[in-house]
Amino acid sequence: MKEETYETKTIFFTREDDASPMGHWKTNIEYPVILNNSPTIKKINASILQMTTEFQCDDQNGDKQFHAEVTLTNGKIFSLKFSDSWYCPGMPYTKGRTGAITYNLKTGKEIEINNEIERSMSVELNKKLNSGLTKALKIKQIEEGCPTESGYFYLTRHDVVFVNKSDDQETLQCEVEFRINREEMKKYITENSALL
Repeated sequence: MKEETYETKTIFFTREDDASPMGHWKTNIEYPVILNNSPTIKKINASILQMTTEFQCDDQNGDKQFHAEVTLTNGKIFSLKFSDSWYCPGMPYTKGRTGAITYNLKTGKEIEINNEIERSMSVELNKKLNSGLTKALKIKQIEEGCPTESGYFYLTRHDVVFVNKSDDQETLQCEVEFRINREEMKKYITENSALL
């Protein structure tokens, strides 16, 4: 299958405002746009754009940083990971999130990992993920107080990467990755999975 090409779109501007600690607010958003006008690709591009503005301040009064990195595009899937932060007037500190999304280029829909796993293999895969994430936390020396539940995943050319996601500033240090080689991953996923 032909690999989809894309370009990185950047939205950058500053707004002077005395309410800002720095005297101005800064917006810097970078995200990929797939260069194909098919209805399916338009749907994916719209979804990515919506993700960039999901969390922001009213009337652009605040700082906003969003950066997305494409981790794999191979003609069947388009996978990316992102970091997002925003600070609005009156907030005690900057809020943020990290995440990833993988699209099926044929359907335009987000791939949900649970829908791709062979039912008979889900327990075995969950044990492997929990063990791998626990080891990653031990290496980072922060296993105490950190849950070991995969929050999101993304794909690279060689691996499926599972991330132990944190939902707030207090557990940010809990965010670690565990990789499973895509060849090995085949035993866990359904025959018709888009991940193959």
